[in-house]
Amino acid sequence: MTLTVSKIATVAMVLMMGRGGGTSAPETVFTDSDGDGVQDADDLCPGSDDTVDLDGNDIADCSETLAPEFMFDSPADVAGATLGSHTLASFSPSDGGGYSGSGSMRLVSNAGSVTSAAFVCVNIMPWEDEVEMWFNVTTGWSPGSQVRTGYRYFNGSDCSGSISLFSWGSSVGTTGASSGAPWPTFSDQRALPNGTRSVQIGITVPTTQPDGDPWYLDNLLVRGVTESESWEGPPGMQ
Repeated sequence: MTLTVSKIATVAMVLMMGRGGGTSAPETVFTDSDGDGVQDADDLCPGSDDTVDLDGNDIADCSETLAPEFMFDSPADVAGATLGSHTLASFSPSDGGGYSGSGSMRLVSNAGSVTSAAFVCVNIMPWEDEVEMWFNVTTGWSPGSQVRTGYRYFNGSDCSGSISLFSWGSSVGTTGASSGAPWPTFSDQRALPNGTRSVQIGITVPTTQPDGDPWYLDNLLVRGVTESESWEGPPGMQ
């Protein structure tokens, strides 16, 4: 076979590139679509903040929480939340961790000083006998009020087949107005009755003012665990 000048030049270029010469490989571009500092290729939870880790176990909360709505990144997340009687909810651009691409759920009573509440239903595996939770809460007034949690247990998935009536738990801390982030982190743990397959969890900050002051909920981490797993709250737990 006879090689023309153009074919010889082409073969030479191919050989040079194979030996590390010629055109260099394109530079890798760092792309972070949701602005959490984690590039898209490594992002565990696109659209959410991978750096939120309320329990301090070095695992992104967005990848391990059981809560279907947990970071309230958009009005759609808020619209999917279950609310108590006389409770109104709206999206707020304020974020519990200071994440500029997210937000929180703003809650307020529409009946003056009547308590407002938000609820979440989580499914539990058969071998899990405790439920743990962490969350960020702040209020729009000072000095704040008691943060309380409540529980109702079910023997069916998706909060069906009731085992017990809903009852409020003890207060887990006091929160006040916060103009910056991160907001106070609160946590709670409850043993599950035998046969529990799902739990409805309620969170409330009783309104102390007659005009129904707002409070803000964000970054809800809920886990089902076995009794043998150790309970460790986050650093600086309230």
